[in-house]
Amino acid sequence: MIGLLGVLLMIAMVVLLILWIIKLIRRLPAKFYGIGSLGCFVLMLVIMKVSPIALLGIFSIVAMVALLILWIIRLIRHRPAKFYGWGALGCFVLMLVLAGISPASTTTPSHDVTVQNGLSQTTEETVADNDAATVPANSYTTVVPEETTEPQRTSEPQKTTEPQKTTEPQKTSEPKETQKPTPELTASQKNALRKAKEYLNFSAFSRKSLIKQLEFEGFSNEDAVYGTDYTGADWSEQAIKKAKEYLDFSSFSRKGLIKQLEFEGFSNEDAVYGTDRTGADWNEQAIKKAKEYLNFSAFSRKSLIKQLEFEGFTHEQAVYGVDATGL
Repeated sequence: MIGLLGVLLMIAMVVLLILWIIKLIRRLPAKFYGIGSLGCFVLMLVIMKVSPIALLGIFSIVAMVALLILWIIRLIRHRPAKFYGWGALGCFVLMLVLAGISPASTTTPSHDVTVQNGLSQTTEETVADNDAATVPANSYTTVVPEETTEPQRTSEPQKTTEPQKTTEPQKTSEPKETQKPTPELTASQKNALRKAKEYLNFSAFSRKSLIKQLEFEGFSNEDAVYGTDYTGADWSEQAIKKAKEYLDFSSFSRKGLIKQLEFEGFSNEDAVYGTDRTGADWNEQAIKKAKEYLNFSAFSRKSLIKQLEFEGFTHEQAVYGVDATGL
């Protein structure tokens, strides 16, 4: 506690001394600062019980530095500063004198006393110094191993176990899905496919009519469907062929031919597609149809026109066909 007060008093002394000097520079009354710094100095000597020579040495160093700084400032400002220069020089000389006196008065007698007389005070001081010196050694020897244990944290490379995620190549099992075994064809399926191709080579069929034809031949529905679907037939093209076959055999109106193809099992789209791509002239078809009726039976002009309209011809086409017969 006393040592702490001594330090605080030393700081207060330096602060008051600096303020005193600043007051002197500003030409203001500074008795309080001078007396306060002197009082702090005396009180510090009493409390700390330290040799005045050592304290004077410290004080002279502080004062010298302060006066020297102030002297330089005064020189920069072009003001008279003899007092500061001489004061700083005096403090420097006093510091040299005190530095030369203190070693001779403090160190050599202590060594002589410890060597010649072996007083207990000096031995106790040396023992205390030895104890104080051994404590850091023990502390360093104990702390250093603890610090060296930190490299044990290098166990982090154990995280390199992440490459175990390379098990993803197991996904190569996907090709197994593509290796779907193709079912072997039964003898009945082979024959149904063969028979379907024979019918398509002979005539045109719709998908529906070909399945019925194969069932009529005695194949099961499953075999007939299999044989029909695996022929690779284009049912729109089959509709064109079937429409041309009908036109080669008889005459038709557009509407009548579409209905006939639908009756054969073609869808409406395929029937229209096949009829429109025959290239038929429906007026010519009306003439042919009118002649066919006249070859079969006698008709009046009016009744023959109605009969052609019933066959699906337009009124204009029916009139054209009847007129071409000469009625």
